[in-house]
Amino acid sequence: MNRKSWLACVLSVFTALSITAVPMIASAAPAQPDAVSVSGTFGAQVGCPGDWQPECAQTQLTRRSNDDVWSTTLVLKARSYQYKATLDKSWAVSYGQGGSSSGANITLTVPADGTKVTFYYDTTHWVTTNLDGPIVTAAGNFQAKLGCPADWSPDCLRSWLEDPNGTGVYTFTTTAIPAGTTRSKQRSACPGTSATEPAVSPAAPTSPSACPPTEPRSSSPTSRPPTC
Repeated sequence: MNRKSWLACVLSVFTALSITAVPMIASAAPAQPDAVSVSGTFGAQVGCPGDWQPECAQTQLTRRSNDDVWSTTLVLKARSYQYKATLDKSWAVSYGQGGSSSGANITLTVPADGTKVTFYYDTTHWVTTNLDGPIVTAAGNFQAKLGCPADWSPDCLRSWLEDPNGTGVYTFTTTAIPAGTTRSKQRSACPGTSATEPAVSPAAPTSPSACPPTEPRSSSPTSRPPTC
């Protein structure tokens, strides 16, 4: 990510979350599908009978218990692939580039054989991978109100900053935060990390980066958040 995109990301985070009083509007949780899969040209490679098969067990995503985001990790060979997110094991509902319904195929470029590629899908219908850019969350003292297990949880994607249009600007919008002062820091949502409230001011953000495509970083729950 270049400096211009990083600064835009930082401004997006702290412009949205530095408001000290916002109205809380009750809203129903988005409906969840029964199943989500990533159907594409890698299907046969990972053990499906063929490519583009939304019912294949090997390409089904699992709904994460801490944030309701769907994800799975596949080990792929070096090449360029095409794929879409498909719901309920059929082509009746699918999402492509930019989260568009029945949209264009998404291109995935894997740089080396044996790369672990983690796919993510949520109810905004955006589907992405850890190879397409940073997986960034706004970690702060409001996350429990969003439904996260605890505040300051960078691995909880209920406060996921998304960039479905590929502009380099990552945004998160919610009406679930009650009026009051909130504190946050921008964090890469590397799997297996946890955090207590940072000792430094949230006005000094750290630079985001993509989570590792291979083995994830981890840290002790009593330590400060890792800078990914």
